[in-house]
Amino acid sequence: MIPRKWKYVVIEEPNAGLPMPIVFPEPVPHSHVAKLGRNGKVLSAGFCEFDPHAATAKAYGESVGLGVKSNPPVDEQLLRMWFLGAY
Repeated sequence: MIPRKWKYVVIEEPNAGLPMPIVFPEPVPHSHVAKLGRNGKVLSAGFCEFDPHAATAKAYGESVGLGVKSNPPVDEQLLRMWFLGAY
């Protein structure tokens, strides 16, 4: 069974300036994944849940380790677009 609850980080891609969400399992620290963004700026981070049947994503919470909060209206739209193909 695929977990419903995930962690995520939104990083601004340094060359194009585009926000890129990265979704990963709960046990992995936000700070480890944020390092993958190399020179990208962390825009937001938190937890997310997907409902592929309804093509919805819910973003909430924060990353205490990064000191960054989620931005639900923006993050949910990005998560839907990138991972559910819904606009």
